Amino acid sequence: MKSKNIQYQEKIDHLRFFAAFLILMFHALVTHFLWKPLGTDQVKGSPLCDVLFEGHMAVGLFMTLSGFLFATICKGKEVNALGFYRNRFLRIYPLFLTFLLLACYMDQSRNGLVNLLTSLLFLHNMESAVYVKWFTEVFWTIAVEFQFYLLFPFILVFFRKYGYKYLLGLIALSNLILLAVYLAQGSVKVLSYVTIFGRINEFVIGMILGFWFSSIRKNLEHPVFLPLAIVPVMLAASHFHRFGGLVASVNSYVWIYWPTLEGLVWGFLIVAYNASSLRLPQPLSRLFALGGTLSFSMYMSHYFFLRTSMWFTVLIFTANKQQVWMGPIIEQLRIHPITAGLVFGLFIVFPLTLAASVLTYSLIEKPFLELRSTYTRKSQSEG
Repeated sequence: MKSKNIQYQEKIDHLRFFAAFLILMFHALVTHFLWKPLGTDQVKGSPLCDVLFEGHMAVGLFMTLSGFLFATICKGKEVNALGFYRNRFLRIYPLFLTFLLLACYMDQSRNGLVNLLTSLLFLHNMESAVYVKWFTEVFWTIAVEFQFYLLFPFILVFFRKYGYKYLLGLIALSNLILLAVYLAQGSVKVLSYVTIFGRINEFVIGMILGFWFSSIRKNLEHPVFLPLAIVPVMLAASHFHRFGGLVASVNSYVWIYWPTLEGLVWGFLIVAYNASSLRLPQPLSRLFALGGTLSFSMYMSHYFFLRTSMWFTVLIFTANKQQVWMGPIIEQLRIHPITAGLVFGLFIVFPLTLAASVLTYSLIEKPFLELRSTYTRKSQSEG
């Protein structure tokens, strides 16, 4: 996806696609394990499985990447805040509004004017927002993203006035708030996971690395840094998994520092991948970049197609006499539910989502994206 404010960076789109794909596969796995064919004990102790079962971490990748990208765009440039807001609006609102209205019409008894206004004002991470089961579950991230968009021009001004100590101060303040709420209420998961009070750390960490990137890029070009950057992501996923994962960790203190840790490991991967001298073969690189272009549509629509293809899950786990010929396959998928989830996500949900995303991007996103304009001009460089 090309911006009018910075030279196109194909690797950024690679990371967008990876994040959207990981979230899709995570939800496919979670859907299968709702059937609890064998429980989840068998996946403990496997770093790769930990990453898959904690695939919600990819939301943090999206948010860290936003901070990184905005910082690289705006470094050394004057920023027209109204132009920035206009571009962000054109980027998010058309598809978001389309899906919101669709959700309202799907369940008019639950979603009225107040619910719609709550979501339209980018407060979709509140309980009064529009809600349709199996459709709007992922929309809360749009609220957090846009809240950061509103803050970014101000954070940029304050950074230029006070330096890195201001950005580090925001991270410290966020962690202090999370700690205080945890001590007061015994749980801080909601505040940490679905609000700007926790997620601001990931945006700010991305900004810091974005401002540093041109200075540290040469030091990270060696191919060894890319696998070294993957290891912390896997270790962080394993660490979080030991606390019970996304659901069972609701009262855990891990949520106090989790956004910061998540931002750090993803930030390292972002800079290592963008700086690395390693290059994908050109056809594969272009294919992944196309996936990055479609990533927003993929993210917004995949839960719907996950739900509409649930019949396949039912077929796997409720075999009857009419599916005798599938007996050996069904038995293997029962024994290996992770494989079943991966098959479901990769060969059912992903193709459906991808096909729909081509249409929603071409017909809804792209025409509005072409209306975006330049909102930066050359100025002094950052310190």
